Amino acid sequence: MGDDDSDSLGSFDRRVDVPNIYLTRFCSIFDGPNKVPQHQREYQAAYRQHVRIWNISPRSRIMIVPYTIVLAGTVGAGLYGMGRKVLGYTSYV
Repeated sequence: MGDDDSDSLGSFDRRVDVPNIYLTRFCSIFDGPNKVPQHQREYQAAYRQHVRIWNISPRSRIMIVPYTIVLAGTVGAGLYGMGRKVLGYTSYV
């Protein structure tokens, strides 16, 4: 436990002469501020006001409206096709 230099990292810990290997391997691409605590506070405050999780983001309406349109269209097309199949038609047209 005392004098040997081996640990769980193996050969990575022995490269002390090149410190940039750690930066390129383990850091993010962009060196910006950490916005996770800020976003977490915003989401938790909105969630406490009983806002649905998919409506909290400012971009949520941009994503939800096309999703709803595509979902309704595919469900409608499927029901239309099933109705035609029940009536004996084998194509959509």
